[in-house]
Formats: sequence, structure tokens, C-alpha cells
Amino acid sequence: WRACPTCTKDDWDEFPARFDRYGTTDRDGETLHFILDNACNVGHTVGLYSFLSLLWVSISIYVMGYYGAKKEIQFDKAQQTATDYSIEVQNPPPEASNPEEWKNFFGQLGGQVNACTIALDNEDLIDLLTKRRTLLLKFDMELPPGVKVDPSKLEEYLADMPRVPRWKKLFCMSDPHALADSIHKLDEEIEEMSKEKYNVSNVFITFETERDQRDMLDALSSCKLDIWTNNTNA
Repeated sequence: WRACPTCTKDDWDEFPARFDRYGTTDRDGETLHFILDNACNVGHTVGLYSFLSLLWVSISIYVMGYYGAKKEIQFDKAQQTATDYSIEVQNPPPEASNPEEWKNFFGQLGGQVNACTIALDNEDLIDLLTKRRTLLLKFDMELPPGVKVDPSKLEEYLADMPRVPRWKKLFCMSDPHALADSIHKLDEEIEEMSKEKYNVSNVFITFETERDQRDMLDALSSCKLDIWTNNTNA
């Protein structure tokens, strides 16, 4: 311990780890302040060990990252999926809905295109088709066993199906007649929406080989600066 006349208790009671490093005593009516001073002699060897430990950890992290990346590539090659042969155009021109034009474009760049899928911005139409499919499945459950629902024969089915009483509807029982009416209304909405022209939202290009896909990604890749500045000449 050594004397510290300028030290106060407030300087040493912030953290529990430092609380026991401060002490006081009274002598002749005067309070004397002391702090615990560790006179440890840290040599260069300790610093060298710390540096070597940090270097070892850094090298280990790099080796594990490199090894993990190589293994990831091996696992990806071992499992073949459509994404290994395809690329996605996320910002196509809204009017570019001709698959042959996309095939010719990527074919000029050296890729052998097998398929081209055009995704339209028609979420509302898809929602209606999904609702119609759900109603058809409910209607199918009301048919006798072994009979598969045919959307064009709903009226024929209804001729042999009585209406469900209201008290049964309170127990969430489906009414085939109400289901058929809902399906007919959806058919009318779907027919109207099908006449509209929708913009292109995404384009998916599927190539013959993985090599074609990777070569195409390399040919079309741009640096982030060109992307941020929308440099069309890059």
C-alpha cells in the first residue's frame, strides 16, 4: 500500500473490482488515504506470448473460414437444384414480356438457355385464383366419396345437394350452394382481371450447365460503385 493524499473514496467505489484497492486510516485526528499498488514487473516475454496467442487465434479463424468456404462449395455441388442453373433478373423493363427476346439476349453473351420464366406483377389475380382453389376444395369435400369436383359441373352437383339449414351454419358447416355462388363471383372477377395487361416483375433464366450460369454471372457482374451510380456503361 502507498499513500495517496489526493485520492477520495468516490474515485474507487465505482466498480466492485476496485473497491478493495482503496483504504483509509485515522492518525492524530487526520484521515490518511491509501491505495493498493501492484509493483509487478511485466517483461517482454509476457507481451510476446500475448502477441503469439493473438496471431494464433487470427490464423485459426482465417483457416476455419477458408476451410468452411471450400466445404460450402463442395456441399453445393453435391446437391443439384434449379438455382444452380438459373439466374434472376430483379429489375427487368416493365414491358419486356417476350421470353424469346430474353433467350436471344443471353444467348448472344455465350450462354445456352434452356428455359425462360416471366413473372408478372399480378398478385391480386393470384390471390383470387388462390381463393377460388380454396373454395373448390371445400366444395369437393361436400361431394360423395370417389367423385372429383369439376368446376364446369357445379350446377349438376347442386341439383342433388339440399341447402344446409341455418342452424347448421351456426356450427360452421359449409353450404354447397353458397360455395358455388362464391365460386361464380370469383370466376367473373378473374375473367375481368385476366384481360388486364401486367408489368414484368422478375425474369428467371435457366441455362444448360452450371458453368454457363457462373460465366454469365461473371460477365454481368459490376462493382458496387457502378451499381450505386447506375453506370450503364460499366
